[in-house]
Formats: sequence, C-alpha cells, structure tokens
Amino acid sequence: RDYLQVIEQSINTDDHRQQIMFHRIHEEIPTLHNSYRRRYFMTKDQKYRVTIDTDLAFTSVQHSAKAYEFQVDHIVIELKYEQEDIAGATAVMQDLGFRLARHSKYVTGISGLYFNGFSL
Repeated sequence: RDYLQVIEQSINTDDHRQQIMFHRIHEEIPTLHNSYRRRYFMTKDQKYRVTIDTDLAFTSVQHSAKAYEFQVDHIVIELKYEQEDIAGATAVMQDLGFRLARHSKYVTGISGLYFNGFSL
C-alpha cells in the first residue's frame, strides 16, 4: 500500500477532482505485476511498427509474505498502425506470415496465477 501513500501525499486537498480520483485509485487494488523484454521495428515509411515481446513473467502482488511468480514461453508480436493504414497492415501481416489473434498479457497472468493453484 506504499503507492497509495505516495499518491495521497501528492494530491492537492483543495482540488475536489483530485480527491475523487484518489478514492477511485484507492478502491482499485493491483493484482499482478508483469514484465517482458520488448524489441521494436519500424517500416521505412514509418507507417507500421512491430513489437516483439519475449521473456514474459508474472508475479502476484497481493501476497505480502510470499510472491508467486511464473513465466511463459510465448512470443507476442504486435503490429501497430493508424486506422487509415489498415489496408496496408493486412498486407504486412500476410507478408510476415502472421495470423490475427487477440492476446492480453494481463489475462495470461491472471489465468496462470489462478489455474496454477494460486489464489489471489
């Protein structure tokens, strides 16, 4: 809960909006810390950026006495672009042999912590 003390000390007590935001943050409790190694690549025209995430690791942050951690042997590749460049994005994905899939590092972490016998 140290992060709450830092936030509380930094808010302006005369600012009603900051007080409301602090209370919203206070109600939300972190459940997971995830880490990964990311590499970036950009096309020559700078319209498309590819990120490659490896070494994904997840740690439960709700157990103060003992942290639970696990790693997955996945590689997450993301293609990032502006909405107006979607047609070209499809071509880039096909050229690279990508298939479209949704992925959430948060969902992976929570699933791993729950389904590996850990309780949050």
